[in-house]
Amino acid sequence: MQLRKTKTDKKDAVVIAQFLLANGDTLIQRITPSLISDLRDLSRQRESLVDEMTSLKIEIKQLLNITFPELEHMVGIFTKSILNLLQQYPSAFALRDADLDQLSQILIADSYGHKREAFAAALIRQPIRRLVSTVPPKK
Repeated sequence: MQLRKTKTDKKDAVVIAQFLLANGDTLIQRITPSLISDLRDLSRQRESLVDEMTSLKIEIKQLLNITFPELEHMVGIFTKSILNLLQQYPSAFALRDADLDQLSQILIADSYGHKREAFAAALIRQPIRRLVSTVPPKK
């Protein structure tokens, strides 16, 4: 009876805690065994998906260390804009002939950052250019 409409401050939290301590035994619990089983199954499925996602991220990082080693040191690789970039340019070799404007547009389309053009220019410049300069140009 002492509670107000909003339950956001410390005083209301104390009143709620006191109420639960005093009346916890009389409160009706409506959790059924089937609901508990469903929640357990969902929890296990979520854990399995998180494990699978972690494994995939590790595999992607390993592949990028081979094909595009500089990228991980330049930016977080699991952002929407970088994943889109990797679809267009999956390796440093694929990026070597990229147009700066085209690269900027790919980053702009999926990014809310303020330094897209500077990042695109950094991708075009060293050290990626140094890495791919040893490979003959495309014919």
